[in-house]
Amino acid sequence: MTDSFRFTPLSVLRAIPNGQLYRSLLLGLLQTGLSIGWPLLIYRAIQPLPTAFDGPFFVEIAGIVVVFSLAQWLAWRQAFYNFAIIDAACLRLSDKLYRQLAGLQWLAFKQSKRAYLYDLLMSDFWRIRQGISKLLDSVLISTIIVLAMLGFIAWLSTTMVIFCLVGMGLIALLGITTKQKTRPLLVAFQAAWRRQHGWAVALLDKFELFKMGRGVADTAAQHHDHTREFLSDNTRMLREQLFWKSWLNWSGNVLRVATLFLGVYLIQSGELSAQEFVLVLFLLSIIQSHIQPLSTALFSFMDAQEAAITLDRFFRLPSELKPTKSDREHENAYSCATEPLKSIVLSNVCFSYPDKPVIKNKSLSLEQGNIYLWKGENGAGKSTMARILLGHLTPNAGELCINGVPTPWPELSLWRHQTALIDQHVTLFGGTIKDNVLFGHPAAEQQWSDGDPELKRQLLPVQKDPENYQVGECGGALSGGEARRIALLRELYTNHTLLVLDEPTNHLDRTSINLLKRTIAQLKDDKIIIIISHLDEFDDIADQTIKFTPC
Repeated sequence: MTDSFRFTPLSVLRAIPNGQLYRSLLLGLLQTGLSIGWPLLIYRAIQPLPTAFDGPFFVEIAGIVVVFSLAQWLAWRQAFYNFAIIDAACLRLSDKLYRQLAGLQWLAFKQSKRAYLYDLLMSDFWRIRQGISKLLDSVLISTIIVLAMLGFIAWLSTTMVIFCLVGMGLIALLGITTKQKTRPLLVAFQAAWRRQHGWAVALLDKFELFKMGRGVADTAAQHHDHTREFLSDNTRMLREQLFWKSWLNWSGNVLRVATLFLGVYLIQSGELSAQEFVLVLFLLSIIQSHIQPLSTALFSFMDAQEAAITLDRFFRLPSELKPTKSDREHENAYSCATEPLKSIVLSNVCFSYPDKPVIKNKSLSLEQGNIYLWKGENGAGKSTMARILLGHLTPNAGELCINGVPTPWPELSLWRHQTALIDQHVTLFGGTIKDNVLFGHPAAEQQWSDGDPELKRQLLPVQKDPENYQVGECGGALSGGEARRIALLRELYTNHTLLVLDEPTNHLDRTSINLLKRTIAQLKDDKIIIIISHLDEFDDIADQTIKFTPC
């Protein structure tokens, strides 16, 4: 995303083909014409008042019913048509959000709060959709109808229309003031909602600690305080909204009473007839019915504008992908190297996080067919160096050669499809065991049926049907050992040339560790295998042990 581009709700509208927008506009204009026409037919029917309610009068009434029914049907049809084009536009936005999420630099993702990303993909996305929907459905049509009805009233009585314009202007000013006064409290409540969401997640994460008697009383007090603050923010918002809503209701009632007395005065002065005044009241009821959705639409669009600011910040996060002009171009954005990784040489690599240096002038030479055991105390840079090798992090300094060819660091991502990582904290997602094992595999079902049965027998959880058992959020329905074995099986099923195992023995029993060691030894011929471990468990199969020391 370029610095000059800013994402707004109109960015979504601009993605809708012009032909679809024009068809929606045509339906809206037809609806508007009929909505303006049927009050004119009413005026014609009652001016002058009929002396008898005979057949022609009922024919006119039937015609009026047909016209406003057709107007309502067109409104319904336009709404359904708008749903379709808004759905298509929002799907394109959702795809764009996904591409940005999938292309985020690893460090940018890790530094983003999970609750922020969740709200962005759900709440803020929905606010954008609501704002666009209201804009298409209400703003243009309601504005034209309100102006037409005011013009009709002006034709009947200049005094009345001036009074209505002044009154509605004051009500509109009060409505704008209401939104300005309540908006900061709404924003504060949305922030409080996010904080409460984060607290609820942390609360659930502490469950196992509660079962060990840890911090139950302290957490109860904290939960009470968090909830009280959350409720306080909500109550402040509701009180302010109620206060201004009461003022709006009072002002509306004052305007209605004043309109009634003005009408009586105009009838007595001869400027309006009684039936014309009744028609004016009828027209005002139509205006009111359109002003309410109009104001709702405008404020929904304002809400969408605020959500768009969040999305704009998200689109500006560092991405590995170059901006593309079309979805077709994006399909080629994830380029892949076709030659296998046979050797990797890193020279004088330096890397620092914002708060501390981690790696200084580290050099490595890695070749296919070898198992490398990385050892060192915590914070020595082992996992960071692994992330550099996988293309997740770019070092501050250093040189890279792949297969004997000097290579720019960003091009490491071209070999990413040939890499596999089993991290200390395994990655599982909501789905079945089978879904997690085969995720991303190009021939998933064939691999499932033809895969090594011994690996399946040793690594899949016992008495849990892999095709139906749900692992839960982040693998929460599994034990630590089960989760790690499933992640291990997934990576062993992948056709990779660089395998990184970060503390792979965590949560594994002796049988699984022995199976892992045998499997690694069998796989090493056509792979570069890196094992990060504090233990001596892999000393007997490692071809080279590399020591890492803190900076």
